[in-house]
Amino acid sequence: PVVGMKSSFDFSEEEGLKQEWSAREWFVVNKADVHLTDENVVVPVVKMGVEARETRDGANGLEDVPLTRPDHPLVKYAESFTHYFDLIAERKSVVYHLRELAKASTLAKFLVENEARLDSRWTSLAGTQIPPSSREIPQLWNEHRAAQIQVRGGQIVSSEDGIQSRMLGVYGGVDVSVARVGVRGPPAKVTAARVPTLTARMISARGAVPEFAVGAPGVPKGVDLSLDKFDLTAAEQATEETTAAWSGKDFMGSSFWQSLSGSALPEEHGSLLKGVFHPVLSDRRTEGELFVPPNNSLPYVSQLQQLLKEEATIRRERKERFFSADFAMNNAGPLFPSSWTPSLDVATGERPAGAPEGLHPRPDYKADASKLIKTATPVFDKTTEEGTRFRIYRVGNIEVRSAQELECEEEVGAVFSSRAATTGNSTEDCWSTIAKVDHVVKVSEYVESTPNEARRFYVVLETDQGDLIVTEKSKDQTVVWAENPLGLEYRNSLAKVIRSADLQEAGFKVRDAKRIQQRLAESCRGSVRGACKQYAHDAFLSLLPARLRAFGALSERERDLAAELGAGSAAAWDEGKAEVFNAPWETLGSIRQEAAAELGFGEDCWGAPGRAAAQAKESKPAEAKQEDKTWEQLTQEEQEARMEKWFNETYGAAMRGGMN
Repeated sequence: PVVGMKSSFDFSEEEGLKQEWSAREWFVVNKADVHLTDENVVVPVVKMGVEARETRDGANGLEDVPLTRPDHPLVKYAESFTHYFDLIAERKSVVYHLRELAKASTLAKFLVENEARLDSRWTSLAGTQIPPSSREIPQLWNEHRAAQIQVRGGQIVSSEDGIQSRMLGVYGGVDVSVARVGVRGPPAKVTAARVPTLTARMISARGAVPEFAVGAPGVPKGVDLSLDKFDLTAAEQATEETTAAWSGKDFMGSSFWQSLSGSALPEEHGSLLKGVFHPVLSDRRTEGELFVPPNNSLPYVSQLQQLLKEEATIRRERKERFFSADFAMNNAGPLFPSSWTPSLDVATGERPAGAPEGLHPRPDYKADASKLIKTATPVFDKTTEEGTRFRIYRVGNIEVRSAQELECEEEVGAVFSSRAATTGNSTEDCWSTIAKVDHVVKVSEYVESTPNEARRFYVVLETDQGDLIVTEKSKDQTVVWAENPLGLEYRNSLAKVIRSADLQEAGFKVRDAKRIQQRLAESCRGSVRGACKQYAHDAFLSLLPARLRAFGALSERERDLAAELGAGSAAAWDEGKAEVFNAPWETLGSIRQEAAAELGFGEDCWGAPGRAAAQAKESKPAEAKQEDKTWEQLTQEEQEARMEKWFNETYGAAMRGGMN
C-alpha cells in the first residue's frame, strides 16, 4: 500500500537468501492516551505498529527463539510498517478499522476505570457476545520460495547442487483482547446521565491496577490490543490546534469523494488527500456512507505530508534509475518491485542476464521518439504498485524508455543507441577516414514514408569496423554516398527493411562497393522515372556477389560463368541441384575455379548458392539448432525455455509451481 515499501521477503533477498527462516508478526498498540478538549469532549489517541519474532520448530510446533536479531528481515519489515502505519491505515480499510478498534478499546478502558456516569444505552448498544465455538487461534501464513539454477561451462548442472532453493515463511493469527476490556462490571456510581460527564477523579491522576489479562509469552497472535501497560486514569488537556480544511458534512461518507474531485479544497490540501487516497493503493472508497476522513489536526496532517514526500522521492529515484544506461531488464534492483526480478534465477558467474552493455545516450533523438513508440511493441512492460508503467522499446539499434503514470500520457524519458554518436560525412569524389580495405559485412535495403512526397528507398552498408554507409538517389537526382550520417539510426527505426544480406564470407571490401556505386551513378545519370526506387534496387543487387543472387538477377556474363560450372538454369542455380556444388573445391580444376571465383565463390565458401544454402539451413529443425548453441548464444526466451525443460525433467513440474 506504500510506494517503495519492501516486504520481509524482499529484505531476505537483500541478505542473499543464505538461510531459511520462519517468523511471526502482530499488530501492537505502542501508545494510548485520552485527550480532553475545551468543549469537554473525550478523544482517544493511539499510536500503533507491528512487532516481529523469529520462530523455530519445537516440540509443540513453532516456538519463539530466545532472541531475534535486530537485522532479521521480518524485524526490518515490522519497522517499515510501523513507520508508514498511519498512511497505511488511511489507505487500507482493514488497518483503518483495526486502529479505530484500538481507539474504542482505549476509550472504553478509560470510561470504565474512571467510573463515568453514562446513560444506560451506552451499555446496550451491542448484543450479548456469544463465545466462539472453537477456541483455536486461526493461523495465517505466507510462504515464499526462491531458487537459483547453476550454469557451468554453458551447461545446466544436473547434480544435487544444480539448484539452490530457500523457503521463507511468515506465520501469525488473531488474538484480539477487546473482550477483556470490560472484565469489571460497571460500578454503582455510573448513573443514568444522558450525556457523559467528567468527574474530578477522571481528571486527577492516580495509580492504575492492571485489569486486563496478559497473554502468555510465545502465543502466536496477529493482533494484540492489550492496554495494560498504559495509564488511562487521567485525561490530558488538549491544546487548540490549527486544522486542515476538510471538516463538516461535505466531507463525510460518499460526499467526501465528490468534494475531493471538485474545487472545495485548497490546492495543497486537495493534493494531499488525492495522494493519500490513491485509487490503486487505497480501498477506502468501498466504505461508502461509513467513510470517515483523516484527522485534520496539524501534527497528523504534517506527518501524512512527510510520508507522501518519501513516496515522491522513491518515484523520482525510480525514474532516474530506469532512464539510466545501467538499468537491466532482468535485474531491476531494490528500487523496483521484487516481482520485476524472476524468482528462478540462473547463476553463470558472468554479467547478469539483461544487463545493458554498450548503450550510448542519444538525447538528440528524444524529441521525435514519441513517433516511434506509437507503432513499436515494447520488449519490457512492467507496472509498479501505484500503477506507473515503465516500458522499453527496441527498434534496430535504438532503445526508447518511457514512463506512464496512472491516467496520464506516456512520456519518453531516455533514448539510447548501441552505437556511439559519430560525425557524419558525405563524399562523392573523395574518400573519408573509413579504410578502403574494410570489409562490408552486411547490406540492407530500406523504404521510408516521408511527408508530402512518395516513399523513399535507400541502401545501408555495414563494415566490420562498425561504420555505416548510406547510398541513395535524392529528390534532385543526386546520387549520395554518406558515411556515418547523423540520425541514421533513428531514420532506420522508422523505415522498413525490404531485404538484407550477410556478406561476412563474401570478402567484399569498401573500395569494391564504392566502385560499384560510382558505376551506378554514372549509368543512371539523367534517368528520372522511378529513380530513387530503381537506384536502391540496383545498388543492393550490385553489391551482392553473384552467388548470393537468384539466377534471374544474374547478368549475361554471370549466367555464362554459371553455365561453365554446369548450373546454367534457374533450377540448377536457385535450388542448388547442379552436381558441381557437391564436388570438393580442389577437384574443380583451374578453369572452373576461376569461373567460380568470379561469381563470388571461394574455397572457404564453396557450395550451393546463397538462396539454396539458406534453404538448407532452414530445413534443420529449430529445436536441433537451439541445442547446438551454448548458453551465452541463446536468446532470453531460449534460455527460459531450456531452463524450464531442464527443471521439469530434473525436479518435476510440481515443484516449479510451488516456487512462484
